[in-house]
Amino acid sequence: MKRELEMIPLDSEIFKFDCHKGLSCFTECCSKLDLLLTPYDVLRIKNRLNMDSKSFIDEYTDMDLEDYPPFPILKLKMREDGRCPFLREDGCSIYEDRPSACRLYPLARASMIVGADNKERFFLIRDEKCLGLNEEREWKIKDWLRHEGVEEYDRFNFPWFEIVTSSEELPAESRERLFKKMKAFFMASYDLDNFKRLILTEKFFQIYNVPPSVREKVFTDEKELLYLSFEWIRFVLYGKRGAVINPMDRSQEM
Repeated sequence: MKRELEMIPLDSEIFKFDCHKGLSCFTECCSKLDLLLTPYDVLRIKNRLNMDSKSFIDEYTDMDLEDYPPFPILKLKMREDGRCPFLREDGCSIYEDRPSACRLYPLARASMIVGADNKERFFLIRDEKCLGLNEEREWKIKDWLRHEGVEEYDRFNFPWFEIVTSSEELPAESRERLFKKMKAFFMASYDLDNFKRLILTEKFFQIYNVPPSVREKVFTDEKELLYLSFEWIRFVLYGKRGAVINPMDRSQEM
């Protein structure tokens, strides 16, 4: 059973929160989670655990098909006792590489997409078990995001969320064709090891006109590989090229 949480709209840029081992509720928030994993979350955690993509997916995730089609999404698999698989007595064992949603807590966003006509809105997650919300430490939203390392994750999460939340309709196709596209979406999003092995060939580089400088980077830098996978997803789904901003350049926009 998932925890029931209340989302309270934030009318101010300031909120109060502090989490530390002195609180009796420490780590209580790390159980019964309905926690979506982004491709960058999977990349960071599987590397932290020194696992290949498929092994991590098989052991630590469940596929959410409630809204399928169109997109199959991964969520973190809880242990039988309902607690996070990475939770230890002294806290999170992968804290430096914890998922985006964990970094954002106790905040939530109405949308992951920020654009000229789309203002980002934040909510405070009200959990009756969380005593950290009664602490007096004040945060500005922008300072909290920076303190928790959310900005680094956003550089890779935004392009992916732009794809999965797009209002653009997929081309009308047979169910078999759509299924093949969703398999491609899933592989390119989450299973980067297979994406690199099956897709990145000389023929691929020629067809998609990948610059030599990028070719070299994608085999040694998985962040560059993830960016290229977003470009490929855009093309597979909508026939578009170059629709996603390189996350390495996004820092200038944020």
